[in-house]
Amino acid sequence: MNIDVQIYISQIKTFFEQNPNELATLIGSTDPSEFFIEMEKVALKNYENGQDVQLTQKQMIEILVRINNEVNDLINTVIPVKETKFGTIYLN
Repeated sequence: MNIDVQIYISQIKTFFEQNPNELATLIGSTDPSEFFIEMEKVALKNYENGQDVQLTQKQMIEILVRINNEVNDLINTVIPVKETKFGTIYLN
């Protein structure tokens, strides 16, 4: 791993350790370690492409969407239905 990427991720982690409410606001119930791993991957990719290691707002949003979609895929959707002699009733 590149030293610039390590410094950047270290600074981000330090900021969020000092401001845990900001981290919770940003990632919600997502696992922080997973978030930092994904950030590190994108920062390293930026470096390899000759860009600034700092993530753009768009890149950070893409990470959060990807992580949250993986979490949401694990949750089974339950549709409450009641079968009656009059037919199916969908409860909400």
